[in-house]
Amino acid sequence: HSTSKPSGVPDLDGGSLWCNPKTGSLISGLTGNAPGFMSPPSLPSLSLWTFTPDNTGSGSWRELLGSDDTAWDSIVRPYSGLMAVGKDSAYILGGLTVPNATVNSYLNGTPLSGIVSFNMSSSTFKNSSANGYSFHGTAELGVLHYVQNFGPDGVFVAMGGDVSGLGHYTPGQALKSFGDLAIFDPASGTFYNQTATGNLPEPRVQFCTAGVASSNGTYEIFLYAGW
Repeated sequence: HSTSKPSGVPDLDGGSLWCNPKTGSLISGLTGNAPGFMSPPSLPSLSLWTFTPDNTGSGSWRELLGSDDTAWDSIVRPYSGLMAVGKDSAYILGGLTVPNATVNSYLNGTPLSGIVSFNMSSSTFKNSSANGYSFHGTAELGVLHYVQNFGPDGVFVAMGGDVSGLGHYTPGQALKSFGDLAIFDPASGTFYNQTATGNLPEPRVQFCTAGVASSNGTYEIFLYAGW
């Protein structure tokens, strides 16, 4: 099935879909860049929309936060950050701001150093400083992987990506080693540094991960592709 969306739902390059585990709905509209397929490209206003499946292969859209909502007074649209959904919140670590609606706006975006969370139960944002991650520089084009079976609210593992802050597809990127991982505990808001050993993957950006919990208390994260 192909489901059309209302005209108000933002068109974005590099956007994201967050799944609300309590309602089974999807949330979109915050992250991303001006769509390059538009001529000229146009960066839509900040807004959040939910898509609720109807169990027949389609569903319906509904605006959750409009462009005039006071939530946007302290939130900017991030692009290329590390994103994942946890127990009841979505998290975005780092990324870049999009300064204008041009195709190459990612080349001169401003690095974001904090971590933004969106609580799906209360529909509220929280902007934190991400203290403890600062020693890695800027987080961009990596993966924030949620591991639900450790800690009261699970933990997030930040892996790979670019930490130079130079911008998307920019010569001189500093790719982060997989031997140096950051663990974020959302219950305490604390970052921890974790050293990895063994046959380390080559540093890379824009790769895929998937994870699975075992029956003996461990958790394995599988990494694929990237460049």
